[in-house]
Amino acid sequence: MKKNLFNFQRKFIAHLYNNDNCAILDEINYQNDKARARLNIYRNNVIGSYQHMLETIFPICKKLLKNDFYLLAQKYYTKYHSNSGNLDEYGEFFYILLKSHKLKFLPDLAKLELNYYRSYFMPAAKKEFQLEKFKKLHPKKLAKTIFTLHPTCILQKSSYPIYNIFTKEKNTKKNTEYVLISRIFNISEVIKLKKDEFIFLNLIKNNHNLEEIYKVLPKKIDIGPLLNRFISARIITDYKV
Repeated sequence: MKKNLFNFQRKFIAHLYNNDNCAILDEINYQNDKARARLNIYRNNVIGSYQHMLETIFPICKKLLKNDFYLLAQKYYTKYHSNSGNLDEYGEFFYILLKSHKLKFLPDLAKLELNYYRSYFMPAAKKEFQLEKFKKLHPKKLAKTIFTLHPTCILQKSSYPIYNIFTKEKNTKKNTEYVLISRIFNISEVIKLKKDEFIFLNLIKNNHNLEEIYKVLPKKIDIGPLLNRFISARIITDYKV
């Protein structure tokens, strides 16, 4: 019984993704035309739900792509099958379909929109930074300190002005930009970073201690103000020695 149910479900899903895959028709007690009509109700509902999710996650890409967006949504639906029952996890590979588009920044913009959307559903920080305790650390322990970023923080680098396109929906001249996507105070936001700030946070994300960070950053960069800024903004939420 379980095996028969599994096979039925597999044929049903195969038909949802490909209308020409008709193996499911052998399992249904209807003539083909009537069976197809009934199956199309399910198929159209699923396609509509997935298309709505792409519209929700990628509103700026949709605006820039115009009618091409719906063609790509259909292509994405048939090529990248969802492996999750959670619709919020849909769209992970949408940027791949944009790589051949004449607007070369679209793949990076799609990644930014996806990160922005997903940051809202990420878990919040479990505790606040213990600043007074941190100030009392011995210099030798301070050098070995490893910091923790807020769990919603996502860093992204692009060769295109994705921050300006995302915030102003306006393309400017090609220019490398660094951004931080996060949801610190229950509202997702995108923050434009300087290159040194991006490097600093990326080193923290990759579990480098303060001494290692100091060696990588240019000598002219004062780590103190960077620490103060990102601790105050609750982007750095914890540390360990």
